[in-house]
Amino acid sequence: MEEEADWVKFQRKTFTNWINSYLKKRDLKAENLKEDLADGVLLCNLIEILSGKNLPKWKSADAKMHRLHQVGNLNIALQAINAEGIKLVGTGAEDIVDGNQKLIMGLIWTLIQKFQISMDETPTKGPKKPLKERLLDWVRENLKEYPVKVDNFDLSWQNGILFAALVHQSNPNLFDFKALDPSNAEENLRIAFDAAEQGLSIPKLLDPVDVAHSKPDEQSIMTYVSYFYKQGKQNRNAQEIDDRDTKIAKATKIFAAVDQDHSGFLDVNEFYEALLMMNPQTEKAEAITFFGQVDQDKSGKVTINEFLDAVNKMDWNLVETDHRLDAKYASHASLDRQLQEENEELRMRVQSLTAAQIEAEKYQKIIEDLKHRSQDFEVKVRQTEETIRNLEDQLYKKSVALTQLGSEEQKLKDELKSLQLSVSSEVDKRDKDLEDLRSSLRSSQSEVMDLRKSTGAASQAQQELADIRDKNTQERQALEQARVEAQRLAQQHQQDHLRTDDQLKAALARLHETQSRVGLLEMQVQTTQQESDTLRRQLEQSTHREQQCQDSRASDHLQLSQLQDLLRQERERTQRSGDHIADLEGQLTVNQDKYNALMKAMEERNNRVGSQVEERQFDQADEPLLREQAPSKQVSWLWFGLGIVTGCVVVGAVALITYYATRD
Repeated sequence: MEEEADWVKFQRKTFTNWINSYLKKRDLKAENLKEDLADGVLLCNLIEILSGKNLPKWKSADAKMHRLHQVGNLNIALQAINAEGIKLVGTGAEDIVDGNQKLIMGLIWTLIQKFQISMDETPTKGPKKPLKERLLDWVRENLKEYPVKVDNFDLSWQNGILFAALVHQSNPNLFDFKALDPSNAEENLRIAFDAAEQGLSIPKLLDPVDVAHSKPDEQSIMTYVSYFYKQGKQNRNAQEIDDRDTKIAKATKIFAAVDQDHSGFLDVNEFYEALLMMNPQTEKAEAITFFGQVDQDKSGKVTINEFLDAVNKMDWNLVETDHRLDAKYASHASLDRQLQEENEELRMRVQSLTAAQIEAEKYQKIIEDLKHRSQDFEVKVRQTEETIRNLEDQLYKKSVALTQLGSEEQKLKDELKSLQLSVSSEVDKRDKDLEDLRSSLRSSQSEVMDLRKSTGAASQAQQELADIRDKNTQERQALEQARVEAQRLAQQHQQDHLRTDDQLKAALARLHETQSRVGLLEMQVQTTQQESDTLRRQLEQSTHREQQCQDSRASDHLQLSQLQDLLRQERERTQRSGDHIADLEGQLTVNQDKYNALMKAMEERNNRVGSQVEERQFDQADEPLLREQAPSKQVSWLWFGLGIVTGCVVVGAVALITYYATRD
């Protein structure tokens, strides 16, 4: 059997390692490609991993798997490869089942070119370069700053310097490139492969011994180098993404910097200012033209999304833009610090004001309680004042009634006085007539005595005497009618006097009730005063804390002082009421004493008049007249006493009216 060439072993080992670098994701591994790929199971798993697509269900691995099942699995894998646009010429499922190593290695190399080494085409004039030349150009471009020479993918890589240069170019911190010795190929390869695996996550497909001591296989070297290309491409994509994100971030900052009114839109002037920050050489006309292209809806304003889409397509120096942005924001730095200091000061003020507000709310509750209490007291005071006003109205009505009674009494007094005068004049006239009659009677008696001597003279005298008696009878009847009228007037006046006494008694009872209510109010006032004193002491103890909220509490102190003034005025009014009531009681007592003394004097006067009448000796003919005259004089004196009592009552009522009129 012909011995295998070194490059075949080299390639088979590299391809096996490449397949296993993907199969390990499903905990699978290939040892011998000719045998392990024959059933199609590993190949189907590999195609699914590389393409990221699910294949139709295949037959799982089994020790007794029939050749037909193996061919079916391989056909599924080959159909998936064809679906990816890979044209396989001369390779069938039976070739893989039979272990055709050449076709199997060709199939794997095709997969490596499609999924591993695939490179983006660079637009160039002339014929398309082969994959090997393009990959080689990429290596030269990336290692142009290193002291290396890249001629091919076999012997140029044998000493390990090119591998180390690729690793060092990707991450210079992994090892010291200048310390490598080109003559120590195996050590250089080991350092490069270990650093690539540990620092760049590139699988170790190649063996340092194989590369250093035999001619390297081109396809194996290209496969391993393609990992650096893919990682560089990923890094470039990531860098492009980072650059795009950086551009977007910086463009957003520029947009915010020039959008001074924070409207979310840029007009043409602000757009021009933003372009100047990205490129100071931008012309105004160019900016206006660009603005018209960006402003698609022709609204005269550009949104932030339109601005970002526009600047993302531009080439501009991010570092210089940072400098201009820093210069733009540097002018606002002092203002920002000043604003921060003002915000801190405002925060401290807010904290102090919050503490003062809490304290003020605490005292506000106390003041509200005082207000409620004062309002309750004011309600009680108003109720008391309403009661007093009602009593005053009643007293006013009584005083009006008393005034009317006084006017009527005055009229009655005037009528009584005129009647007394007329009666007195009539009595004097009658007395005079009586004296005349008596004198004429005595003369008549003497004449009768003289005339008795003769019958004719006596009869004439008797006739004259009868006429005189008739005349006296008529006069007595007139006097009797006057006496009856005087008695009627006296009874009417006495009834009015009794009614007035009842009204005065009722007024006195209500006055006593008012005094009791005033006493209760005084007790309430004293209680309220005690509470006010207690609260005042509490307020005095917290004076040092109230200094921070004096302005807000000034009105409350004013209300409290007004309440205290009201309480003081109420106490003064209560005191004055008590004094006036005491004065009125004293006046009533004096009037009562005067009334009792007057009644006693009238009784004694009547007794004296009665005794004088009884002592008089009149003739038999004059006794009826004297009996009628004595009661008339008694009635006159009675009316005189009643007038005096009524005057006292009127004086007391006037004093009450004067008190309640001057009270308010």
